[in-house]
Amino acid sequence: MDIKALFQSVLSDSQISTDPEELATYGKDWLALYEPQASAVLFPHDTQQVSDIIKCACTNNIALVPSGGRTGLSGGATALAGEVILSLERMNKIFEVNLLDQALHCQAGVPTEKVKQAALEHDLCYPISFGSIGSSHIGGNVATNAGGIHVIRYGNTRAWVLGLTAVTGTGEILKLNGSLYKDRTGYDLHQLLIGSEGTLAVITEVILKLAKRPEPQITALCGVHSIDAALELLQAIRLRFQGLSAFEYLERNGLEKVLKSTNTPDPFPEAFPIYLVIEIEEISSDTRDKLEEFLADFMEQGTLAYVVMSQNTKQSKELMNLREVLPEVLARHHILYKNDLSVPIRALQAFMDELKLMIPNLFASAEVVLFGHLGDGNIHVNILKPDDMPLSEFKALCSQHETAIFERVRSHQGSISAEHGVGLLKKDHLGYSRTPTELSLMKQIKQIFDPQRILNPGKIFD
Repeated sequence: MDIKALFQSVLSDSQISTDPEELATYGKDWLALYEPQASAVLFPHDTQQVSDIIKCACTNNIALVPSGGRTGLSGGATALAGEVILSLERMNKIFEVNLLDQALHCQAGVPTEKVKQAALEHDLCYPISFGSIGSSHIGGNVATNAGGIHVIRYGNTRAWVLGLTAVTGTGEILKLNGSLYKDRTGYDLHQLLIGSEGTLAVITEVILKLAKRPEPQITALCGVHSIDAALELLQAIRLRFQGLSAFEYLERNGLEKVLKSTNTPDPFPEAFPIYLVIEIEEISSDTRDKLEEFLADFMEQGTLAYVVMSQNTKQSKELMNLREVLPEVLARHHILYKNDLSVPIRALQAFMDELKLMIPNLFASAEVVLFGHLGDGNIHVNILKPDDMPLSEFKALCSQHETAIFERVRSHQGSISAEHGVGLLKKDHLGYSRTPTELSLMKQIKQIFDPQRILNPGKIFD
């Protein structure tokens, strides 16, 4: 089948690529565990062209993989079996920032950072933030319900989507919810598509709710000796400070990798096993004084071992950057097997104790880097492939032993995928977080939206 010729009826030659380098680039996301096997890359300019592409794919039974900034870590944008990549990167227009609605309307291929900048230009804020905002696209954020460092204050992407436009697996265009803040007319379909990983429809436009521009941030980098000390601090600081916007966690080996990669001096005179990055909005003139007093009390009690506190906005960004760039540093320098786990915050202590006991036995031959969003119960377990271990052996090792971790996640009523999505990486283990009834309903929903199963096949479930 001549794939390029088929789509020339709906796209120009410049919008179709079969170049091997582009197939390799666009055929996968940041997860380097799978070898991409894309047959073509398509670059539509608007929603109608996406609809035309999908109708052509339906007629010819061609599978499509929606693609944005490809910063995902679950293989959700990877083509394994000759699928055609549907790249939204040329759909990068911001149509409007409406000050009365406090909303931004844009195409799905707009980089997240550009959305945030556009909001700031109007003295507003799009508060979702994570390390890959310069590379990720807003459509991918919506399709995966992206989280990030500010979930503790602002929630996930879902909370900031007023409406969206999407194209189903039959090519039908859906314009859902518009700019409405309230609409209780039946089922909420736009919320159903958020987090669906491109398996139900291709999101082409979004209308995002914006917030008031936040006050300046005060950031504290803290060294602690144990998770229980970190959780003691979390409980106290949430009760004391209304403006808590981030409570992040990383360990010594992760910090060392960031310091080396970014050529940054160690901010501490000695090493600690655990580091916390705490961010608080300076909502009143005495916030800084209160925070300094609060942290000093915990140092006196012995809960905190050492604190470095920002004195200006530049220092705040530098301290948060030590945690925020860690996923990108790991992805750049290592082949990873990632576990993106969440448990109720009340179960974090027990779960982390169990992890610490299990990891040396399960992955003795591989380095493991732990970090996460402690404030919302989300822990990232990153297993690094040893340089001398074949990729197939590494994947087998991780797949063999991660089920023991998932058993512990299930015992705490947690999730095996907190924010990265299921994609290819976790689909075989979905039963640890979802019941057979839930999976059956999901498959029925998939059949309604994508009856020929051409949208991102093999992702979430087969």
